[in-house]
Formats: sequence, C-alpha cells, structure tokens
Amino acid sequence: MPAAALIHLEVVCPERVALDMEVEEVVLPGVHGEVGILPGHRPLITSLQDGALRVRRDGAEQVFTICRGFAEVSHDRVVVLVERCESTT
Repeated sequence: MPAAALIHLEVVCPERVALDMEVEEVVLPGVHGEVGILPGHRPLITSLQDGALRVRRDGAEQVFTICRGFAEVSHDRVVVLVERCESTT
C-alpha cells in the first residue's frame, strides 16, 4: 500500500520555530475564511487572522491558536509566519 501524500508544515514565530512537521492536511484561518491545504495545492500567499490552525496527522486532528500573520503554499510545503502559536491541548 503506497504511503499517504504529505505536506511539510513550518510555523515560525518571531522568537522560535513553533512547528516543523509532516502532515496530511492544514486548515488556516484566512482573513476571508478558512483555507484548506492538501498535498498538491496550487501556490498561494495569504494573510491570516487570529484563530485556529488545524492539522491532520496520522488521522488525528491537532489544533493550535495563532495570532495574525501570513502563509505561503509552494509545492507540498506550507510556511506560516505568525506573531504567536500555541497548542490548544
């Protein structure tokens, strides 16, 4: 059985790299609504608002609270630059 396609997610805050992981899906709180990212997504740059950044990894969802910033999607990589990122668990 082939391995599931993954996206490399990196979340960077001013003081640290908050997340650096391979995930199956990323959902970002865009300023005009949620933006879902799956492997193979088209290139994109978007502004983010305060809210929940959700990731699906190994079939389970993890939720993080972020404070405004930007995201860049390129190939199977998502780089998120935010003021703050905290786990909600």
